[in-house]
Amino acid sequence: MPMSVRRALRAVIPTVVLTLALAGLPLAPAGALLPIEGYPNYQPQTNCSPHAKPGTLKLANHLLKRYPGSRSMGISRACSASGVSEHKEGRAFDWSLSARSKRDRGYARHFIQRLRATDRAGHRNALARRMGIMYVIWNDRIWSASKNYRERDYVHSACSRRKLRRCSVTLRHRDHMHISLTRAAARGLTSWYVAPGKSKKVSKPKRAQKPKPKVTEKKSEPKTKAVPKQKPEPKKSPEAKPEPEPKQATRPHRAPRGRDGIIDLRRVAYTRVAVPANGETVETRFKLRKGTTYSLTAAGLYTFGEPTEVGDAVCTWSSKEQTWVPKPNRRTRRAYGRLALVVNGRRPFGEDCRGSHTYRTQLTPTRDRTIKLRVAGGHAAARGRLTVVVGRKQAKVRGALPEYPTLNPAPTYSAQPRKGHGLIAEEVTLTGSTSGATYTRRGVEPGATYRLTVSGRVKLGGGVVSDGQCVSVRGTWYEAASLDPRVPGADHGNLYVNGVPFEGTSESGCGGTRVAEIVADSRGRLRLDLWDPVDASDNTGELTVLAQRVTAITTPTPANRERPRPRREEWKQRRDDLAVDARRASGTVSTMRLRKGERVRVVVSGRFRSGRRLADASCQRIKREWLTYDDQVLGQDPFNLWVDGQQVTWRALGSGRGCSEENRYTARFTATKNGPLRLGVFDLDHAENRGKLEVILRRLKG
Repeated sequence: MPMSVRRALRAVIPTVVLTLALAGLPLAPAGALLPIEGYPNYQPQTNCSPHAKPGTLKLANHLLKRYPGSRSMGISRACSASGVSEHKEGRAFDWSLSARSKRDRGYARHFIQRLRATDRAGHRNALARRMGIMYVIWNDRIWSASKNYRERDYVHSACSRRKLRRCSVTLRHRDHMHISLTRAAARGLTSWYVAPGKSKKVSKPKRAQKPKPKVTEKKSEPKTKAVPKQKPEPKKSPEAKPEPEPKQATRPHRAPRGRDGIIDLRRVAYTRVAVPANGETVETRFKLRKGTTYSLTAAGLYTFGEPTEVGDAVCTWSSKEQTWVPKPNRRTRRAYGRLALVVNGRRPFGEDCRGSHTYRTQLTPTRDRTIKLRVAGGHAAARGRLTVVVGRKQAKVRGALPEYPTLNPAPTYSAQPRKGHGLIAEEVTLTGSTSGATYTRRGVEPGATYRLTVSGRVKLGGGVVSDGQCVSVRGTWYEAASLDPRVPGADHGNLYVNGVPFEGTSESGCGGTRVAEIVADSRGRLRLDLWDPVDASDNTGELTVLAQRVTAITTPTPANRERPRPRREEWKQRRDDLAVDARRASGTVSTMRLRKGERVRVVVSGRFRSGRRLADASCQRIKREWLTYDDQVLGQDPFNLWVDGQQVTWRALGSGRGCSEENRYTARFTATKNGPLRLGVFDLDHAENRGKLEVILRRLKG
């Protein structure tokens, strides 16, 4: 019988761990500074393109370099091979590791721990999400994004669980680890593969040929009267959140024209042109000189339909593939056209999508001429624009490119949740303008099921409305929508519960009340966040979340059975006075002993607190009124006094019907066994209870 993966991964020799620590190679590059991705959806193979994709190659090379001595079992798989596999799209890597090798088991354990680790910002499974990993299979186990990368048993469809030992080591993934990536990750477009710091490496100011030390680019541009100081542009009202207008880092200079209309780049290195996305042709006022090589840079994003229909100068977002593609699908082309920036009738930037959405090329005209720019396609309702910068051949144009505001990352749940006592039913209100998390007062129990009912609406600004799951943009509801064109696949405006997007059902569709059931995976208070990636200060409205426990509470148990001893005083005792402490889950055992079938009269008085809830033996105080509690979801009546493991029907004493205004009740109880009685408060968690109930037992004749 082979060793299970849990025991195998624990058997890592200290020298392996020391080797990994001394290697000192970072597992996540500078891309970790970018907003983190959510949990990726499963994207099965739909076509055959077996050549290895750049992101898959980068991940494979990284693992082979990071873990010395490990080998590759390949990325691509032939189209003629049977079955559906991401290998046929070049986005799955088989990493050669042996479950019989201590070293390889250590490598596997180290890599999976890093994938599932929480980063400094509190993002759970941070590296796995940034790498765009859909799932990992290794040694009869699977870690998939759909299950928040929790470890689960895995049995190949060609194997039998009963005869697992007869299955090959390859099908059991005991000789390799299988890693499948999303299409975006395979293209190298998720944050782990995109390092924003690379563009900064271009600037090397120490090329100085002049004797002056530390010459910066700004000082090399003398201030002359030929360049008049321009008036600042008036502040524009912000755009709607689905298409936030990028702001400029600095006010770019405009290169002047000569008398012949040719642009003069001797004093100013570049000039900028705005191209609207509605297909309108923009012709520059200046001309380019014949035979001179210029740099041409295009940047920016625009929407041409729904919030997920976003494009840049070269590529468009594919909702089906969840990545940027250079060619729109057939339906998009029929509706909107080719969708790409055209310069003088040509597409000069190629077909390679860039995560920065910035493209650069060189242009050498064959005659003195202007530049005609337009976004090809028929989309008059498109929103946004592209920025085109024309400059010297080696000009640094970063100051002219658009800069977008920093996005708030998706909410996450800390690995150390806030402590809380047993949650049975609690209502929480989330105010739209709250930027931080909102917690329930009580805590959940791992493995227990809870029902969440979400109602209300929050206005996120710019005409965007959220009901906690759906988002309304310009009057149209969407199941999921991004409020920033850089991440069209994001689910902004969604309610997150413990770092996981809320997904409920509604009879009335979007905009109505939604209900979902969740299984708690950790002990502690529920964390609730509404994900607004930009700014929550201008939000209005609120969401109401009703959390109700569905899993039944363990009921109190009776006292131990005893053999009758009629000569002893406790078996003849007529009265017994007890104090039942609400904090004791085990309750209080009477000194009085009863034979099976004997009856007692029970009189109870007093009240106790369970957190902020005030209760007595039968009722609870709800909104300044004493009421009997009937939890339809739980199907139980907590906070009552139980007698020897049984729920009894209490009759109010004094004034009041159903509930006693003096908190006094009585009931008759018939013993179901020989021995004492156990009296205890029926509650999920007694730790936060305060107070005692006074109980009198009177033996009845006959």
